[in-house]
Amino acid sequence: MSDTPTQSMRKRARKACEPCRERKRKCNGRRPCSSCVRFEYECSFESRERRIHSPVNTPSHQSHQTATTPKLTPNDHSFVQSLEANSGPAFVRRLALSIDPANAPRPHVFAWNVGPRGPSSVEMSSASRIADLISESNLNLLASVYFEKIDPCYGFINRESFFRHVRTRWTSPDSTDGYDAVLCGVAALGSFFSRQSTPSVEGSLIKLSRSILDNHITSGVPSIDMITGWVCQVVYLRMTAAPLAAWMASCTTMHLIEAAGLHFESPTRSNTVLTPITADPNIRQRLVGVAQHLHTWISFDLGLARVSLQQQPQTTTLQSTTPGDYTEKLLSLLPVSASLDPSEPQDEDNLHSTLSQLVSSQDHQPPLVMAQCNLLLCILRRIHTQSSHLIGKINEDPGMDAVLAFMRKALWAARTLADSISPWHQVANIPFQIVCTLLVIDSRASLRLLREAMQTLRHVTFIFQTSNLKEACSNARLLLWLHQKRRTEDVNMVTDVLASDASADAAAESDGELGVSSEVELAWIDSLTAGMPSLQDIDADLILNGDYMI
Repeated sequence: MSDTPTQSMRKRARKACEPCRERKRKCNGRRPCSSCVRFEYECSFESRERRIHSPVNTPSHQSHQTATTPKLTPNDHSFVQSLEANSGPAFVRRLALSIDPANAPRPHVFAWNVGPRGPSSVEMSSASRIADLISESNLNLLASVYFEKIDPCYGFINRESFFRHVRTRWTSPDSTDGYDAVLCGVAALGSFFSRQSTPSVEGSLIKLSRSILDNHITSGVPSIDMITGWVCQVVYLRMTAAPLAAWMASCTTMHLIEAAGLHFESPTRSNTVLTPITADPNIRQRLVGVAQHLHTWISFDLGLARVSLQQQPQTTTLQSTTPGDYTEKLLSLLPVSASLDPSEPQDEDNLHSTLSQLVSSQDHQPPLVMAQCNLLLCILRRIHTQSSHLIGKINEDPGMDAVLAFMRKALWAARTLADSISPWHQVANIPFQIVCTLLVIDSRASLRLLREAMQTLRHVTFIFQTSNLKEACSNARLLLWLHQKRRTEDVNMVTDVLASDASADAAAESDGELGVSSEVELAWIDSLTAGMPSLQDIDADLILNGDYMI
């Protein structure tokens, strides 16, 4: 009897917030809770405390009332599961080991990006001025490519301000300016997306940009121009460089954003001892959002620590001032992405709800579709780690057909981007990850989609002809071969069983003992095929005689 009040208090320790109660969603009791963070609701709790089962407001009772769901630690099994599920490369490794441990590919990050245009040994200039590398007209040309292909999705640079800096820069070509880091970064990305400069010039531009950024990193509070240059650097490295190089650059960028107080809506709300910088609110929000988006997914893919901005306030809705801009749609995925952090407890209901919203999306911009598919694949991996059978869970909601249809949409987006010479990192990553996910789903419908997924990966490889993509194609084929080999071995085992049964039946028939049992077996098989349309074309006599080959 004495245990009853304690048990009651424990049951009511986690109190649902008002938005979750109204929408009948599961609430983890945090302030704000995970559901409100995901769907951007204003999380609030009822002020009137419940006093049922506890007439006295004791300190023990207060501690239960304010209890929140603790974050997971690296020692928790769920943390490790989520960490591995968030990582596409870890998922591929587990898939290969589950099929054939002896012949699985070596641990490696396959299809991380399209890769650089030329070999790492390509000679690069050590010029200290952008005017020594590129003319004003060529810079304008490459910048136009950048604003046409990249800016609609990663819109964190004011176009008018950029071209104004270009004009000013060439009036004094011998001077030095910190904004040159931005000019070089934009030019390098424009070159990568157009192939209109040689790999040597492109590499020299990104090298000069990094040199300028490194020289200014110790000069006090980082300026908005320096942070913009760093974000350009991260975008370029994510598409061309090795994983660790991109991760370290993204970590540096996040630390600089926090040091500058750029993540606060108002400088007066910053708690840093440094004087925060001021910036256009729309550009500030976009710059921080794109940096967070890149850093979050780089960290997830590599299973490495993520830099979290402390005391980040609620942000206002982004303003789209440029026709065709969809940066705000990309950044709307950020709360859900951040909630997938391994330290955050997740339940399947929230994962399924997010999955349903993704597959029902009507967006058609290829880079955005690829980003959405990246999130979808991560959620599928998370559900897979929490469920014994992925298909059964997805069939309930939103339905496997809808999930596969969205994958097909992402494959279309990858081919579209490749054909337009838009080598986003997802162009390599998404088709490869889809191949692996289809093998895990392992249904008739998923295996039918495998052909299109492999054709897409080969098409992208044919367009860009990089070693990264050729390696991804080879390993995708290896996974398919291992899968086929495993299936063939399974079929052979079943064939051996049927053959041994047929031999036993033949021996029994020669002794005159088969008559009655054969009729019973035929009747049983006929009743089985009658209830299963897919088996109705099978001749039962052939099976019993051992003549049916699988």
